[in-house]
Amino acid sequence: MRIPSVSKPPSSPDALVVGGGFSGLLSAALLLKNGKSVHLAEKLPKLGGRLSPESRDGFQNLVAGAWLAY
Repeated sequence: MRIPSVSKPPSSPDALVVGGGFSGLLSAALLLKNGKSVHLAEKLPKLGGRLSPESRDGFQNLVAGAWLAY
């Protein structure tokens, strides 16, 4: 499912989703699929939360799921 990008958020969205991690993105997608307007707020310049790859010493590390082991 593709989430449409919006340059200017709706003035009064039906829902505000805080956090662009897996749960936030899934929630926003389901709301959009059901015809709701959504504003997604994320503090970081990228989406994905813990699912985003992390670059260290020139290597891409996918740390997704590592926190599930605890």
